[in-house]
Amino acid sequence: MNREEQSPTTHSDALSRRGFVILGGAVGAAGIVGAIPGTAAVATTKSATRGGHDAAALTTAQSLGVNTTSGDRRFADPEIPQLLREAAIGLIRYPGGSGADGFDWRTGGPITWPMYLQIAGDAGAAPLVTLNYGRLAQGPEAAGAWVADAVTRPGWDSSTALWVLGNEGYGPWERDEHPDPHTPGSYATYARDYFKAVHAADPSARVGFPMTIDRAVAGGTGTWVADPDLWNRTVLTKNRDQVDWIDFHWYPVFGIPVLTNAQIFETVGRIPGAMKYIQGVIDRAGSKAPVFVSESNISQSEVVYNAHPVAALYAAATALTFLAHGAHSFLWWQVHNTDNMNGDFGFLSDGTGTPGPSTTTLATPARSGATHIDVADTTGFYYGHRFTIGAGADLESRKITAIGGSTRLAASAGARSRVLKVDSVVPFAPGTEITVGEGTSAERHTVTAVGTGAGTTSLAAPASRGDRTLRIVGEGMGGQSIQVFMPISLTPGGRVVIGSGSAAETAVIDEVGTSSSLGTTTVAPVTPGDRTVYVAVIANSNTGIAHYVGDLMTVGDGEQVEYGIITAAGTAAATAATTAAAARRGDTAVRLAVATNLTPGHALQIGAGDSAERAFVASVGAAGPDGAVVKLTAPLRHDHADGETARDLGTGITLDRPLKQAHAAGVAARDAGSGLRLTAPLSRNHANGTTVTTEGTGISLSAPLSRQHAAGEAAVSTGITFTPPLKASHPRGTTVDETGLKEPAPNTPMPAYWGYVLTSLLTEPGARIAVLPSHSPTVLAFQSFWPGRTAVMLINTDDARGAAASVAGLTATGGHGGVLRTSRYGLENPEVTEGSTTVAQVAAGLELAPESITVLVADTGKRRAQETGDLSLRVRPARS
Repeated sequence: MNREEQSPTTHSDALSRRGFVILGGAVGAAGIVGAIPGTAAVATTKSATRGGHDAAALTTAQSLGVNTTSGDRRFADPEIPQLLREAAIGLIRYPGGSGADGFDWRTGGPITWPMYLQIAGDAGAAPLVTLNYGRLAQGPEAAGAWVADAVTRPGWDSSTALWVLGNEGYGPWERDEHPDPHTPGSYATYARDYFKAVHAADPSARVGFPMTIDRAVAGGTGTWVADPDLWNRTVLTKNRDQVDWIDFHWYPVFGIPVLTNAQIFETVGRIPGAMKYIQGVIDRAGSKAPVFVSESNISQSEVVYNAHPVAALYAAATALTFLAHGAHSFLWWQVHNTDNMNGDFGFLSDGTGTPGPSTTTLATPARSGATHIDVADTTGFYYGHRFTIGAGADLESRKITAIGGSTRLAASAGARSRVLKVDSVVPFAPGTEITVGEGTSAERHTVTAVGTGAGTTSLAAPASRGDRTLRIVGEGMGGQSIQVFMPISLTPGGRVVIGSGSAAETAVIDEVGTSSSLGTTTVAPVTPGDRTVYVAVIANSNTGIAHYVGDLMTVGDGEQVEYGIITAAGTAAATAATTAAAARRGDTAVRLAVATNLTPGHALQIGAGDSAERAFVASVGAAGPDGAVVKLTAPLRHDHADGETARDLGTGITLDRPLKQAHAAGVAARDAGSGLRLTAPLSRNHANGTTVTTEGTGISLSAPLSRQHAAGEAAVSTGITFTPPLKASHPRGTTVDETGLKEPAPNTPMPAYWGYVLTSLLTEPGARIAVLPSHSPTVLAFQSFWPGRTAVMLINTDDARGAAASVAGLTATGGHGGVLRTSRYGLENPEVTEGSTTVAQVAAGLELAPESITVLVADTGKRRAQETGDLSLRVRPARS
């Protein structure tokens, strides 16, 4: 998907078009779903030769890469090539994501085609070029001409260069002027001429196509795609003789949710299953195309985590997991991005964002071990940002988990209770000091755990007695107001009240799925027995309308509403036209004033009232001064006057069952999502639109309340809550500094860059990479082997606690006392620091700081590389 691109050809909605539906299933913050199970095995890394692959899991010079756009002026800064070399960038994608669909390689800029080649060459990186597919004026001939030009360029090497046809053509956010845009059949058919043009221009050229995946696996990749598996299978099966590699984008989070580190790194666990699925599609199609992950970031929207140390850990863990499970290359999105420290995809700073750093002082002393401080002013301090406290030897770097604020109790809380149900949990995090109540009834406590706040929504479909599923209307989230996210107040184990008064009942949530999408309307009457519903919109990532195969769809209003399961989602209706001449009963053609929106095979609705009828388009003639002749597959059943409405209905939405009632054109139709699964069946019937409320799971306190508090009483926090705990005490008046929204100077490395630098210590060409099992929920580990050298990366994803890690089996020149080089980066010290340790010290145990990366490199002095079974890892809590 793409994100915000710095290109004059980028659509203005580049950021907003994907930011809208929940991923379902997470406890607490919205935006995460469960992982696909997978094993941490060493997978085969395929070569990029069409029709064959190697059996060795070896890294190449192109294992790590990055994206740039034709609009990124700073990509031409003189320091860029060296910065990219130092991060081992071996592959650079151009001219963008969405901006590529419509890009003209002969005129596009300001980073022109020759400039890009020069800079990539200076960086020592191979080119990965996204060909226009979206704009028909630059069709297969233009693609072939671009490839033909490339082979004439000095230094061009078709054995390392890559081409891909279009960016995310499966998504409605992309430009696609072909008939039935974004559908598997359309792309599979029309892409073939492009593939052939590329191979005709250069028989050695390697061209790929974009695969996608279900939104339950990667919400930022698969959201708005009705049937990802159908897209993948159809395109590859019909073009396996032309497809040389698979282009895959990995954005596991959708939208701008508030996430814990545990939720961010849960997404890494989905990668083995995702790769297994993709490889299965490839194998079943009889192809041997290798997989390149050519775009990745945490979310398809800018999130605060992009710009802070956790992004280094995420980039490293994600890249190495993909490489260990068979991906040929992994590319970050992107080199630069004009945003700020609240979220920036950039690998390097663009220097944007205002205001700049913020400074305050401690209002009260801060003790060693504290995770909450009172400060003179929190203005300019932001959730998720890194800040520093103290100076000199006492300087400490920490991450903000909550900023002071206030809310109200959503339910009464009795004396001795340790749980408060609140309207909002935003002002709180573990360690927050909170005041409950006001005046003489006020009491102060410390928060130990944060769940969900209260919320109100409604049913998106009727629920009947005996049902165990509630379809829920979505809400906006995180600055994205389109109401298609599952309300974050709904979480497994939470209680909901359906209805009100005597008709109300209470249920307990077992599983959380997806909410409804925004509704559309029918554009043609539905008669009893119909299984195809023609609608105004199938998918629009800017308005929030979407339809997914497998979801429940409702049709009709009020008591007339009925539903079925979506089995296929095709194309929506086109803009209505009018007849340009009268047509008689029995005619097999009609003349329309404008026929540019008509497609052969589509249904055509002609006329209104008693003379309305549905025909099917056989062919569309050329436009002339009197309109265009549209031939039909069968004779007309009615007479039609000049000027009557005629509308291409598209292919519509197919349901698993015939509808029982008649529905007029213009009635509501909506994908109701997968909803909430309940622990027990409902005991009552509930109509569509019935209110659903929850008190949430609330916040937990370190000690019981001393008195009762009524619903509506205040719950207030002040100051800053952070992680990990302070190591030193700091007196009142100590300086506290925040980065603010202003980015550092242009081309300053951002955290993901440092993640790449450390990852490159394991990906030198010829290395064998594997996951090193840690048996720890918070420590991820990887191992890499070459003849004469072994490297290990240890990632502590826990931002509150350190860990101790012992690696057995490492060898180094000098035996048990042999020296290993170390490189470290983390929240407490966000710059790469180098040092050394010994084999004995590593076996005894290394301290891993909270939210940190540690890399060990050993020169073994042996010609034979160590094997994956040679090493073992033990993780235990750090010494306090």
